[in-house]
Amino acid sequence: MDPVVLDTDVSSLSLKRRLPSALMTRLIGKQPCITFVTLGELTQ
Repeated sequence: MDPVVLDTDVSSLSLKRRLPSALMTRLIGKQPCITFVTLGELTQ
């Protein structure tokens, strides 16, 4: 499984289950990862 780093906007949309289907399709078979900065932004 290939890792892919998600930015804050994509991570936020994913958590809200509002990720566009075209983007969701591109993430199939990938291991989603986020940075500490994104984690901090999502918890603020």
